[in-house]
Amino acid sequence: MCNHSMYFIHCSDLHLDSPVEAHLNPHQAQLRRQELLGTFARLADYAEEHHITAIMISGDLFDSDPVSSSAVQYVLHTAQKHPSVDFLYLPGNHDVSAIHDLERAGYTDNFYIVGNYPSIDNPHVILQKTYGSVVITGLSGPMEQLPSLPADCTNLVMVHGQISSNPTVPSAENGEFHYCSRDFSGKHIDYIAAGHIHQFRIIPIDRRCTFCYSGCLEGRGFDECGEKGFVLLTVTPEGTVTPQFTPFALRTIRKLDVDITGCTDYAQIETMVTDILADAKPSDLVRLCLSGTVPPDLNLHINWLTHTFYSNFYFLLIEDHTKPAVSYKDYQFDISLKGEFIRLVLSSDNLTESEKAEIIKEGLQALSGEEITIY
Repeated sequence: MCNHSMYFIHCSDLHLDSPVEAHLNPHQAQLRRQELLGTFARLADYAEEHHITAIMISGDLFDSDPVSSSAVQYVLHTAQKHPSVDFLYLPGNHDVSAIHDLERAGYTDNFYIVGNYPSIDNPHVILQKTYGSVVITGLSGPMEQLPSLPADCTNLVMVHGQISSNPTVPSAENGEFHYCSRDFSGKHIDYIAAGHIHQFRIIPIDRRCTFCYSGCLEGRGFDECGEKGFVLLTVTPEGTVTPQFTPFALRTIRKLDVDITGCTDYAQIETMVTDILADAKPSDLVRLCLSGTVPPDLNLHINWLTHTFYSNFYFLLIEDHTKPAVSYKDYQFDISLKGEFIRLVLSSDNLTESEKAEIIKEGLQALSGEEITIY
């Protein structure tokens, strides 16, 4: 047994070389791809500075097959620069060809593929890696491929896939592995380093075992909001494993909502937006959704609102999801083009209430000389 604590990093779903073009312009997308690579390099620097024994990458290190040679070379060059740290990589459903891509590039001494790949004869493709009394095992297939684990060791198991309490779910579907939580119980496992889900999440399995998704290292889109990072594992000489989520992303992606019901002019809206953006940082990517009901003749000036705050952040998107506060009674006797237009839309039997609200909102903007967006 080791007479001092050892430290490991558990991360996953880095998706290096991802296009990240959903909302960013080509220049921003290119810079963001470089930032994702840079975060991997920063992680290696952190590992060396903090005396980390190994970095466990639980799948989707890369974004798609085949992996670009530049991304492969960057990863191997980064590993080579940090010889005191081992890189243990379990390929995920996004990068199944990475084994061959890395083999063609030539592994570095401290970079290993972990998992059950009996047909591959390469010293860098292994099932297990041992550090004193700590055994790290890669489960790259269904549960049946998990070998018997020594009860007197600290066992860390790397997986990539979904977990649920349902034992009837197929073990593999559409290239993704599914695991039943009860199948991990009683297997002498101390910690399961999981990938595939992009949010940090801990699931207790039994008295000894904890299943953990580290989440992605960097958010790439507005479906990956909030703090992102890795899990730092401390393994004591007694074999106790303590996981600690460690924020590490260069940028945070935020999706914020503000209900502007009751606002009657642009100044009030600007004040509310200022308040809700107060906690966001200049490095953040922000998506702000305006909601609620507003007077039908209130012009939101979304373009101007975006222009007002855009320079405060790396990226800002403002969306208008408000609905006009209109009723038949309000315009029953109103003699105007707006009144006639609203009565005409509201009286239609072929439109849903949400469709009527959207048409009225866009129509009033047009009648007011505002620029409108047609989807």
